[in-house]
Amino acid sequence: MFKLELNKFWTKFELIILDEILISDLEDKINNLFSDYELIFSRFVENSEISKINNNSRGDLSPLFFALFEKVIELNKLTDWYFNPFINVDNIGYSSKSINKDFSNMNSVNFYNNFELNNRELILFNNFTLDFWWIWKWYCVDYISDYLIKNNFKNYFINFGWDIYVSWKR
Repeated sequence: MFKLELNKFWTKFELIILDEILISDLEDKINNLFSDYELIFSRFVENSEISKINNNSRGDLSPLFFALFEKVIELNKLTDWYFNPFINVDNIGYSSKSINKDFSNMNSVNFYNNFELNNRELILFNNFTLDFWWIWKWYCVDYISDYLIKNNFKNYFINFGWDIYVSWKR
């Protein structure tokens, strides 16, 4: 059995592998993945891609950011706005930069009034900022699970702040 516990992005990450297979640099690969994703999606990193976009209200999207933003749009449509990247926890009292926002008008109709996407350039309107905290952790879990499957792991558990994936094959 292999067990890895990390604290990443102020969230507990846990990986338990029951298979006898072991990749010697698995922990390094996971740490590198988290470091790469943090430089793109963490609003706590001043020079991350999302921070730059939020500070400038515009930016050119990297391929991964673009893919995730497309997924956000898809989830927004499927859930009638519950997956909304404009509900930034800074805006509801999470940081010292908090501002008061009226979220009652943030429905599926107004979602598309808050941005424009031209090819890979994203422009934000209405002083809104993006926050992908809820989706990029889920994306990390899927990415790690795909990696494990490709390397013939069959029995494992991933928990990243209640974004969970379980694989169990006898």
